[in-house]
Amino acid sequence: MKAIDTLIEELAKLSCLQQACFNPFADLCDKHDLPAATSIRKSNLRKYLLAQYELGPDSLWVGEAPGYNGVRRSGIYLISEPQYEELGERLGGIRFQKATKTPNKATQSSKAVWKLIQTLPSVPLTYDAFPLHSFRSSPPFVNRSPSKKELQSTIHILEQLLAIYQPKQIIAIGRKAEYALQYLGVKSIYVRHPSRGGGPAFEQGIKGIYGIDELPL
Repeated sequence: MKAIDTLIEELAKLSCLQQACFNPFADLCDKHDLPAATSIRKSNLRKYLLAQYELGPDSLWVGEAPGYNGVRRSGIYLISEPQYEELGERLGGIRFQKATKTPNKATQSSKAVWKLIQTLPSVPLTYDAFPLHSFRSSPPFVNRSPSKKELQSTIHILEQLLAIYQPKQIIAIGRKAEYALQYLGVKSIYVRHPSRGGGPAFEQGIKGIYGIDELPL
């Protein structure tokens, strides 16, 4: 689909305005990545977005920004490598390819998100308000929160995503996501981000939205 291909190419063009960032679709990590990692991550994201378009998700979950074990490795927002197999099964039998040469890793946020997704009849579309991995310049694997200017500089990708999928329900996971959606004039339901001790509040928020009684062990 041309609109999805264009979105991925736009993602690959992004760079930070001032501080250190890693673009999963343009940059290679010497420590963790395979030589073809950027192409693999683009392919993974394309498979994911095309499958979601075919299924027509009615919900979009927008996180804040990637962690160093999240889309930086996987190519799929709010999803880490350990969730590849089950995600592929839920989306109709897709096989995602590993882009890294080191053992699979998962972010705490992706674990919390996937735990909730497992209880739902369909997989919501997932994205991050700031699509690059923003980190402290030294060392590079310490996450940092993106600035409002950085969010604004990449918000056109979120706008494109909204235009393609037109979700009926949008959940803002964290204040940065809420800000980005408000900046676009888009209504969303806010839930606490699961990082930094926010896991229980995040769970309660999602359970309330979807009417979930119990979570998987």
